Amino acid sequence: MASKIGHILDTSKESKFIMTDHVGEGRGILDNGQEINYELLSAMDRAPVIKYGKKYFLLSWEDILNLAEKKGLFEKEGKNNE
Repeated sequence: MASKIGHILDTSKESKFIMTDHVGEGRGILDNGQEINYELLSAMDRAPVIKYGKKYFLLSWEDILNLAEKKGLFEKEGKNNE
């Protein structure tokens, strides 16, 4: 079973308090061709947050380290490090 990475907080369904700093805004095109606009934030622990409408995607530092490990960042020199 795959582990869950990140957390989605939907403020239209949940009444939660989230304190963030604005980092910037972005625009992208999804694989289905839909164009989206989103806001990049950081949580108070400086972990990244993506805001889209009333939804937030929260990624912890633990999630980031686990992703880096899965991609081979911590392998010994010479394997995947250039």
